[in-house]
Amino acid sequence: MTSRLEELPNELLWFIMEYIPPIDLFRTFFNLNQRFNTILRLIHFRFNLLYINKNQFNYFFNKILPNIQLNWIESFYIDDISNRIDSINIFENLRSLTIYHLHTENIDLLTNNILPKLKQLNYLYLYSEFIIKEWNINSLTNVIFSEQMPSLTYCYLAFQDFGRMGFDHLDSINKTLSLKTLIIDQWCRLRDFIRLLQCVPNTQRLTVRMCESNIKG
Repeated sequence: MTSRLEELPNELLWFIMEYIPPIDLFRTFFNLNQRFNTILRLIHFRFNLLYINKNQFNYFFNKILPNIQLNWIESFYIDDISNRIDSINIFENLRSLTIYHLHTENIDLLTNNILPKLKQLNYLYLYSEFIIKEWNINSLTNVIFSEQMPSLTYCYLAFQDFGRMGFDHLDSINKTLSLKTLIIDQWCRLRDFIRLLQCVPNTQRLTVRMCESNIKG
């Protein structure tokens, strides 16, 4: 006995389609019929746009986004190689955000216009191999380790061309209470580590690289 995909109930189709990469999903099923179009609009999407080319990126914004509910996009993976992170601005209901190759010139955009809007974000992963200025790092951590991100439970920070990370600038009163896991792949002095602990009091897992006080950042 054989059956066609169209004969499956909507609930099973939703379950299957959530495991297919969204761009492939739309290219395969969009506009086949009204039923598939309706199903596509109601899927909880996890978009991975890492290292896609310009044509794929344009397809995502011009073909996919106009045909789905933006508040159903839960997870977003993107690289900043071609200054693409301004596209995150429209996804205010994200639960998970991963950014690779973050450029220093876009940290202000991320800090002032993107992260403070993501009130439901619970997972944040930031990686950069570029030179980043200290005041950029300070403004970024001021937002992350504060009440501005009330749902954040997991945070990973790695800035490979940045030296020792300090936390004297953090406000221990306006601290984050939601963060449970924090991984900072940077050097940190003991006194800065103690300062950090004051700003993340509910953290259950904390990983940093400790260094002596005389190591320069």
